[in-house]
Amino acid sequence: ARLAWFWDFGNVFSKFDDFEAREFRHSTGLALKWQAPIGPIIINFAYPFNDDKYDDTESIQFSFGNTF
Repeated sequence: ARLAWFWDFGNVFSKFDDFEAREFRHSTGLALKWQAPIGPIIINFAYPFNDDKYDDTESIQFSFGNTF
């Protein structure tokens, strides 16, 4: 198993003209990755820094299989 720290930032805008860097959302967290016999299993624990009250946030994420 491996433990990794991450920091993500980004956003999605409807049009290029709507782009504003100050609207980027930031989060940090830890990822636990295990190479299981059935393939990689990953659990992420995240903390958003500047989420908006209308944002749909997730603090825990689980995935298995290869990522792209």
